[in-house]
Amino acid sequence: MRIWPGLGLLLALAAMAGCVTYRSQPLHPSETAARFEARRLDDAGLRRFVEAEAGRPVKGWPPAAMDFEQLTLAALYFSPDLDVARAQLAGAEAAVVTAGQRANPALGVKPEWVSNAPGGVTPWVLSVAFDVPLTTAGKRTIRIAEAHNLSEVARLRLGEQAWHVRSRLRARLVDLWQAGRAEALLLRQDEVAQERMRLLDARFANGEVARLEVILGRRERERVALALGQAREQRAAALVRVADAIGVSAPALAGEAIDFGFTGRLPAEEELGTRDVRAEALLNRPDILAALAEYAASETALRLEVARQYPDIHLGPGYTFDKGSNQWALGVALVLPVMNRNQGPIAEAEARRRCRARRRRQAVRRRRDRPFEPGGRRGRARRRCPRPLGCAGGGAAGGGPGRGRGAAAAGAGQPAAGRGRHRAAGRKGGSAVRSRDQILAAWVRAAAAAVALALLVAGGVARSEADEDDTAPPVSAPPRVTVVHGETVVTFDAATLARSGLEVKALPAQTHRAEAIAYGAVLDLTELADARGALTAAAARVEQARAMVAASRAEFERVRALHADERNASDKTLEAATAKWRGDDAEARAADAALAARVAAARQRWGAVAAGWLERGSSELDALLAQRQRLVQVTLPPGTALESAPATATVRGGGGAAVAARLISPAPRTDPRIQGVSFYYAAPDAPGLLPGAGVEAFLPTGPAVTGVTVPAAAVVWWQGRAWVYLEEAPGRFVRREVATDAPVPGGWFVTAGVTAGGRVVVRGAQMLLSEEGRAAIQGSEG
Repeated sequence: MRIWPGLGLLLALAAMAGCVTYRSQPLHPSETAARFEARRLDDAGLRRFVEAEAGRPVKGWPPAAMDFEQLTLAALYFSPDLDVARAQLAGAEAAVVTAGQRANPALGVKPEWVSNAPGGVTPWVLSVAFDVPLTTAGKRTIRIAEAHNLSEVARLRLGEQAWHVRSRLRARLVDLWQAGRAEALLLRQDEVAQERMRLLDARFANGEVARLEVILGRRERERVALALGQAREQRAAALVRVADAIGVSAPALAGEAIDFGFTGRLPAEEELGTRDVRAEALLNRPDILAALAEYAASETALRLEVARQYPDIHLGPGYTFDKGSNQWALGVALVLPVMNRNQGPIAEAEARRRCRARRRRQAVRRRRDRPFEPGGRRGRARRRCPRPLGCAGGGAAGGGPGRGRGAAAAGAGQPAAGRGRHRAAGRKGGSAVRSRDQILAAWVRAAAAAVALALLVAGGVARSEADEDDTAPPVSAPPRVTVVHGETVVTFDAATLARSGLEVKALPAQTHRAEAIAYGAVLDLTELADARGALTAAAARVEQARAMVAASRAEFERVRALHADERNASDKTLEAATAKWRGDDAEARAADAALAARVAAARQRWGAVAAGWLERGSSELDALLAQRQRLVQVTLPPGTALESAPATATVRGGGGAAVAARLISPAPRTDPRIQGVSFYYAAPDAPGLLPGAGVEAFLPTGPAVTGVTVPAAAVVWWQGRAWVYLEEAPGRFVRREVATDAPVPGGWFVTAGVTAGGRVVVRGAQMLLSEEGRAAIQGSEG
């Protein structure tokens, strides 16, 4: 009896010898922010990473101008997305070790003391029991295979994430390059505009140009300066986006020169779009390969669920010291598969496998015709994935030679060796497990012969009960969808109604006038803008001509006075001054006539109101040209006449909501497609009201009627008709059809189906319609 305490202490020390201690690693946002701000491209760790990729020492780091390849390596080094992918890969690799672990045996010690033991007999009873679990049907091997497949998925996701980092960096570098070119071009234009403005000011000071040219030159100079400022802002924003793609702060990248030489190295036309290149890009994409690995994992998961039909065995050898006698026992325990044979988890695993297969096919179809980034020759695409299931360490991220090593060094170099060891151990362990399982199965068959009859009888009774349970009709919930007096009614209990999130609103009574339907189009105002510019120029020429007439008349009067004063001016000079005055007067009359013709043409084209806007200027015209308002020409159908055009109308474009429009004026000409009376209306800019788009217009013509406005969010469409749900009682909703021939801003005006005060479902109506569809499907299956 003295050896037992020592044996227990020895076992406890052996169990705790291999335990891992917990080490806390808290996160501090301030320290994380400080480390991010301290990132620079001259980081020593980044230099070692680049040297490891190049296979040689790098002199003068960072270089004077970093090219795309070097910036890609920096992004792979700093990217937090890759850190997350590496952590996920490490977790998947650890899961392989977890899958290969064997279950630990259990030890139970139960000391007892007998209070009424006979004299001379020890009152102690000591029981020691072991529980040794043994896995059957190769479950451990299947778990290891599933963990390997999931590890392959994580490895390929790392490569896919590295490729996304590279692609995002390339796109943002191209944006930065374009913004820089635009800024340089505008800077040159600004210099030219400044020089032109200097010359105009000098000529104006000498009286050689009119003030109008100086004003126009100054406006052009301001426009170029504004565009230059916007280009500088765009370049600064593009630089911030490039820094974000690399994983550093914008100040860390502001002083670095970037070599944009990669923008001029475009692939040849024959390298793009060929069948071979597309096939290789499709077969080597890491996301496609990850989908294949996920499907393989679902296959092994299904195998595992099928293997779980066969119960594991627990050996229970034990020893009992009973009042001086030594008793040895050997027990066997297993789960009897009489109530279920793991059919539910097997069905779930089969469904997940089908889902993964569908996702893979959809991914292949979605990416089959998607253009891929031509990172180089076709041989480079081959080097990207030397193995059938992908590149070691996410080589697809590089898109060229050497970048496969970069992704491996970035996070998958060391785990790759571990994977080889795990696979070898898995194969050896699997064969050993199968051998032990066969021996154990034979032993169990011999040991269980004594209870076979009892198991047979119990199993038959339990199976008959299970069959009765399986064949019993399912308990059906009370129906939620019924038909009452030809109307569909959906009923929710209080708990379901509280979870549904339905919103019901009582609709107030409103008045609405009967409307005439007309058709029209949103006008393109390019011609109106040109007319405004032409009128402005014509008015400027009139002012210029009048100024020239005034100057030449004053010169004529001066020369005539000198000529009359003892001919101090010659006859030739007097004749030249007279001709100049009369010529300028003719030019002024021609400019007046041209301006009047422009005004008349604008009145003929756009009507008196719009022509007045063009002639005198108007805020309404500015709103139209700035596209805050849209000019809509509404044309009544042939044979339809109105006493007067309504001051307001409702306009609805294709697929857009109805908006209120106000009358501008009658149109001076009709739409040749409709051949009716036309009017101009101004409507606020809204989706669907684009220049050239056809519209429907509803012109109020009749007396006012009473009804309600049904919000657009309350209407659901089914079988080509519009429906709403009315709450007749708490939790009871009936579906009613409504007419949509009278659109109003925010919805439709209806006079039938919904009365004033009716409670309409304004949020969640589509869920009620889905509940009807589900009830119809269940009814057809029943």
